[in-house]
Amino acid sequence: MKEFFNGLKRKGKEIPLETFLTDDKKKELKNFNLFYIIRPKADTTVFKIGVSSGVHRLEGYLNYYGFTQKNKCTGCLLYYLIGSEKVKNLSQYNVYNSQARQKEKQMIQDLKPHVERGKEYFKISKTKLYKALISASKRGFKPKDKADIEDERKLEEGDRVLEILKHEVYKADKKKIKSIIVRWNRPFNTGDDTTKEYMRHLKRFNNKSGIWSKLKTYARKHDLTYETS
Repeated sequence: MKEFFNGLKRKGKEIPLETFLTDDKKKELKNFNLFYIIRPKADTTVFKIGVSSGVHRLEGYLNYYGFTQKNKCTGCLLYYLIGSEKVKNLSQYNVYNSQARQKEKQMIQDLKPHVERGKEYFKISKTKLYKALISASKRGFKPKDKADIEDERKLEEGDRVLEILKHEVYKADKKKIKSIIVRWNRPFNTGDDTTKEYMRHLKRFNNKSGIWSKLKTYARKHDLTYETS
């Protein structure tokens, strides 16, 4: 995802939303699905996160909160903005299927202990919020509890793949494997003996696991193709 603004980082500074949303910036952002963090100027302790298709939602905040120059309690401050470019004819074109939405869902779960109202308003310090963002970024789009579970699924020397149970294909290519459900020869700490593995991550498994021979046979049987990077 592309970073457009970061006022949370060390020595970073928030900016009035209307100052950031120049005509040129609106033109640039219209083709992106965005994840944002803002704060209403009237509430100095609450941060709001959300997603926007282009600048539609961001402009809505200007209409609702007003401009910062008019009054000390009016306006909205922008703290963070990232986005992924829209891809026509693919599900990523819809903001609710986008990487921005995945980031929002991840942060909503991670910040639950700090929720102030609704699901998207959080009472948290700027420093702690930035640390939460850094932690989330290191995990990709995995919520913290899911990442913790996957950390427990460390392979041991004798771990072997018994079978591939099912697969998921790409919407744009029904013959290409996106992910597989794998059954292992022992249960992990969660008590489950299966894992969901995305093709781009399979390169971490060596030949001893048996996953490559199983995958080759499975793909041939179902007339599928795959890539691992």
